[in-house]
Amino acid sequence: MRPTLKDVAEKAGVNFTLVSKYINGNPQARMTPETRERIDSAIRELNYRPSASARALRIGRNRTIGMVSGDLTNAYCAHFADLTLRVLKEREYQLLLALDSSGGKGEALQSLLAREVDGIIFPGEDAGKLPCPAVAADCHSKFFPTVNPDIAEPLRQALTGISGRVSGIFFSHSLWQEEFERAARSCGVSNESVCLSWDRALRLRELRKLCASHPDYLISSGWETLTMLLELLDAEFPDYAPRILLHANCTGPFLNDRRMAGVIYSSTGQLVREMCGMLIDRIEHPGPPPEERRLPTRYIPAGTPDYEKLVSRKFQLT
Repeated sequence: MRPTLKDVAEKAGVNFTLVSKYINGNPQARMTPETRERIDSAIRELNYRPSASARALRIGRNRTIGMVSGDLTNAYCAHFADLTLRVLKEREYQLLLALDSSGGKGEALQSLLAREVDGIIFPGEDAGKLPCPAVAADCHSKFFPTVNPDIAEPLRQALTGISGRVSGIFFSHSLWQEEFERAARSCGVSNESVCLSWDRALRLRELRKLCASHPDYLISSGWETLTMLLELLDAEFPDYAPRILLHANCTGPFLNDRRMAGVIYSSTGQLVREMCGMLIDRIEHPGPPPEERRLPTRYIPAGTPDYEKLVSRKFQLT
């Protein structure tokens, strides 16, 4: 039979209420070091583990956060989930993943809500009004906080002084498209945006069509799309050499490609910490209106010492 608080109290020879306050960190649990040691010893001997369900009923939270994630065979999704697990563990929260490889929310979101998680993390999408706190990245929301890359100035730096046509390659939900178009207008650069599909086969078709039109510059918000693009250029467009800009939250050998003009660099680790911190604050201290927090990014031109630090033999996400 699983040991209870009453068993711990009896073995330690103290009051049940005192043991409860001690285990739950109640500041009113005043006791001598000797009493504290007796309780700790009883906990060890009985192998007592607090009941998570009982604690959830007592405080109204189960210290579980849900996250809608893409396919975990995708390196970025797996990396994001791993970082989130680590950060939440530091804050004594658990992570419940719901997979949705289609790029939407749908059933994945509903499964998290059915399990009454304390809050939900969306790595890159606005889900509208929800019955629990939430936080998202790379989007705008009227209902919950967001963490968005601060890319306006780095984009202007990347586009300043270039000539010719620039094509942006983005996913439809992303803020990159509007920020890119705004920066291009301010720099007087001819521009167009292409919204990519989540499906790799369709994405390859869209990239092939774009390459056939020969833009002078290409800017991609994702390294996976970049690697697809480089392979396509080598295989089917060997005489076409556009200059390429990338949002890089990674290091890797592909950054050494001669066509790379520079990167707008950000840290996924910093993004995860900001999102988890904002969400837990809203869970534990409800009330503040939704806010947007900007994640620092910077433009790093190819050929500079800082850029060379990103070129590595092994691909690694930040």
